[in-house]
Amino acid sequence: MAEAEALGTTEADMIAVRLSAQEVEMKAAEASVAPLVQGPPSLRESTREAECGAELGSEASRAAEATRVEAQRLKEKAEASRVEAQHWKETTEASRVEARRWEQKAKESEAEVTRAAEASVAV
Repeated sequence: MAEAEALGTTEADMIAVRLSAQEVEMKAAEASVAPLVQGPPSLRESTREAECGAELGSEASRAAEATRVEAQRLKEKAEASRVEAQHWKETTEASRVEARRWEQKAKESEAEVTRAAEASVAV
């Protein structure tokens, strides 16, 4: 979870994806459960059951697609965050290298000033 947070994905995003996936699984399971046998249904009941089954299947499909889209969005967001983090890591390292280079130049300048001062005192 800490890695997901570091990549900009919040715990709420992860919970929402898990809940959506669970909801899709539950609706799909409900749609696949056969009703209790209580005698032959009337034509009207059979038609209504078929319509309900089709609605649940369609709703489950839409929910599954929405979950896939959301998961893809979160994956892309995490990848973008990873790329940005890598950029900042590289920028930070370049800044450190530049700072060390300037520190080295300052030390060399100080040494040159010290040598010049010593040479002028010796003269």
